[in-house]
Amino acid sequence: AEGLQKGIEYFKKAIEKDPAYAPAFSGLADCYWLLNVYNVGPATDSNLKAREAAARALALDDQLAEAHASLASISYRYDWNWKEAEEHFKRAVELNPDYATAHQWYSAMLAATGRFDESNSEALLAHKLEPFSLTINSDLGRHLYYAGRYDEALAAHRKSLEMDRNFARAHAEIGYVLVQLKRHPEAVAEFQQSLGLDKDSISALAGLGHAHAVSGDAKQAGQVLAQLKEQAGRRYVSPYYLAVVHAGLGERDQAFEHLEKASQERFNWLAFLKVEPQFAALRAEPRFSALVQRIGLSP
Repeated sequence: AEGLQKGIEYFKKAIEKDPAYAPAFSGLADCYWLLNVYNVGPATDSNLKAREAAARALALDDQLAEAHASLASISYRYDWNWKEAEEHFKRAVELNPDYATAHQWYSAMLAATGRFDESNSEALLAHKLEPFSLTINSDLGRHLYYAGRYDEALAAHRKSLEMDRNFARAHAEIGYVLVQLKRHPEAVAEFQQSLGLDKDSISALAGLGHAHAVSGDAKQAGQVLAQLKEQAGRRYVSPYYLAVVHAGLGERDQAFEHLEKASQERFNWLAFLKVEPQFAALRAEPRFSALVQRIGLSP
């Protein structure tokens, strides 16, 4: 949160000094849309600002790859406009094939739609361009997780820990994978380690609750739900994360209730609903298919 807010401050200062500098608007757009990705605030507070900044960047320079990648991410994560998103991603990598972040974000969109081979190709291109980027490596592992390639996902996340053993996200990502491998005690330990490194991680806390739930420990899962609700009284917590725990507990009505609320606020991670294994037990329900279709994807 602090880094993104500081980024917004500096990009605004750059724009004050040169209102025609397109990269500053693109960077500002990224800071705004990432606020919701990192659970700083609701998309309703930041999405419009993000889109306006990205559009301004393109108006100033329609050859700027970064601006196309920014608008592409906003288009699918918040507007659920998958066609527009792909057009801008393709334009971004055409304009600057060496822009690793464009390949990284395009990989995420492809994974969300279930196009896993294409997603993996883009993720590997990003990794080749920026082999020491922890976030790019983590996204490679996450997209393998979405594809059900769990052993490969584990290997990717463990490479992140080789680069930085205190990288909290890698521990959480390993936890998600271990849950799908039904290695629940190990998953719980990874989530706890992640939270020890980043106590404010809502996603890791929800992952811990889900791990307890699917392992049969309803009491611990309930305690995590209580923590999430308590935190929601003090800071932004998307209903999506309550749905994660309820889904693990097999409480389908509650899970759908919170997913519906998340869809109303356009929570960005809902774009990955179709492929998120944490919700696999809900996929056979017509309510799930209807929600996936509302997001703009085929069930």
